[in-house]
Amino acid sequence: MTSEPKALRGRVRGEHIARSRKLKRVSWFFKIVLIVGGGLVATAAQFLEWDASGPTLIQLIGMLGAAAVAAGGAFVGLTEEDATMQLALAQEGLDVAQDAERAAEHTRQILSALEHENSRLSYYSAELAAIIETVEQFTTNATPIHVFLQNMLRASERGLKIALGFAEEDKWTLCIYEARPRAGSDRADLHCVAHARAVPCDLQEARVFPEGIGACGNCYLTGMKRVLPDVQASGMGTAYALGKLTKDGDEENHRSIAAYPVIMPGWQKPWGAVVSTSNQVGHFGLAVDGLEPEIVIEDISKIVALAVSISALTSAASNAGAAAPAERPSPETVGSVEESTAVQQ
Repeated sequence: MTSEPKALRGRVRGEHIARSRKLKRVSWFFKIVLIVGGGLVATAAQFLEWDASGPTLIQLIGMLGAAAVAAGGAFVGLTEEDATMQLALAQEGLDVAQDAERAAEHTRQILSALEHENSRLSYYSAELAAIIETVEQFTTNATPIHVFLQNMLRASERGLKIALGFAEEDKWTLCIYEARPRAGSDRADLHCVAHARAVPCDLQEARVFPEGIGACGNCYLTGMKRVLPDVQASGMGTAYALGKLTKDGDEENHRSIAAYPVIMPGWQKPWGAVVSTSNQVGHFGLAVDGLEPEIVIEDISKIVALAVSISALTSAASNAGAAAPAERPSPETVGSVEESTAVQQ
């Protein structure tokens, strides 16, 4: 608990103790004056009507009764203990117990969160290893890059979903976009070539984002990541507005977005982008304890870049091998070239 509630409880307890002590003093006064004093007055009053022959039996009984009342009142007043401090200590003990219970609950929550994060990291580590192995195998076959990327997401969807922190009831997307030149323009459009979604849809139905439009197009245009905790936040303005591309349900289904460019070494522009969305505000971009979801998106973008590089190298090697027989010189020519080179030297 914070110090302010504790200080307030201490003040309340102090006021309670002070008031109880005042009541105790008032109680003592009334006990002495009314009970003890009254008993003594009653006893003394018995002597006022004595005859010369002495007190009667009734007077003696009255005297004894009054004396008993006075003695009883004195006994109660002297032996009665103030329970204020005991009650205050008991309340303090309850407060300590409640604090301990809250601390225990907080500890249980931390342990549960750590267990959850450990599970996420375990799944992510396993999925990364499987994806890397798949990429390594990609070098030995002629699978088209788009087919490979879709197979990669399909095979690792469950593990990536856990690593990204998506709950069963969440609406989320994970898409890989390739930039393709737009006809009659120096701009490009980003086409979805692989995806995984909470609500499945056909790949052909995925939106095509023009360069510079939305988080995906902006990410590609600038070559920089775009991590948006809440696309409807007041400070966003129209920077990531989709305009005519807007669909029904976008405001509810795509509240938080993470987009990372697929950077290729030596390329002036990215190959494309990896984009993930969530219907939960703050899913991306807010500091969390453990694996941040946007880190997973960044790693996927690097894996896609590696796969694209391997595909390009494999294609180039295949084309070079196909052209080699036509370009390879004959043995006689090779000998003539070697002799000519020797003469020149």
